[in-house]
Amino acid sequence: MIGITHEEHDAHRRCWDLLPWVANERIAATDLARIEPHLRECAACQEELATQRRLREMMRGEAPIVLAPQASFQKLLRRIDAQEDDEPLDAPPANARPSPSPPRARRAPRWLAVAASVQALIIGLLLVGGWFQSQALLTAPRFTTLSTATAAPQGPVIRVVFRDEVTVGELNAIVRSLDAYVVAGPNSAGVYTLQLAGEHRSSEDVEQLAAKLRLDNRVLFSEPAIAESAPR
Repeated sequence: MIGITHEEHDAHRRCWDLLPWVANERIAATDLARIEPHLRECAACQEELATQRRLREMMRGEAPIVLAPQASFQKLLRRIDAQEDDEPLDAPPANARPSPSPPRARRAPRWLAVAASVQALIIGLLLVGGWFQSQALLTAPRFTTLSTATAAPQGPVIRVVFRDEVTVGELNAIVRSLDAYVVAGPNSAGVYTLQLAGEHRSSEDVEQLAAKLRLDNRVLFSEPAIAESAPR
C-alpha cells in the first residue's frame, strides 16, 4: 500500500483482524469503537466484512436433508389410481365378441407402472445412500485413521473456509500444523469445522488459532465458535 503512514497501516491491520468478530456480532464494544472510524472509510475492509457476513448467513441457513420414501411411494400410488380412474374406457364395437378376461387386461398397466416406480424408488435410495457414504469417506478419513472414532464436538471449535485452489494435501498440512482435526465439513458453503486435539481446547487457544488462520492467504474465512450439538 503506497502513500499511507505507518499508523494507517496498523489501523487497517487491526480492523482487518477483527472483522470476523464484527461479522458474528461477538466483538467487544471497546474494540468496535476503535476500528469503526477506519471501517467507515476503508472500501477493502467493508467488502471483506460483507463477504464474511454472507458466508455466515449461508452457514446459518443450511437445512438438513429429510428422506420420506414411504410417504412418497404412497403419494405415487394415489396418483396412478387417480390417473386410471380419469381415463375413459373405449366402448367395444357392437359386433365384437366379449373378451374372456377383461379384468386382468385392465389391471396390467397399473401393476406395470407400480413395478417400474418401485424399481426407480429403490435405485434412488441406493444412490442417495451411496452419496452419503462417499461424503463420509471424503471428510473424516483424510485427517483421522480408520481406528479413530470422531465424537461430536463439544466446546470451542473453528469454522474455516479455504480457497478453491487449495489441494487436499495443503489442507491436511494446515490442519496438522494446528494440532487439530476435522469434525465436520465441508458443507454446501465449503465450511470445515475444526477442533483442537489433546488438552488445548480453551477458548483463548481457539481464538488465537482462528486469528492465525486468517493470516494465511489460503484461508478465506476463519472464526471461533461454540459447538453445542453434533455437526450435520
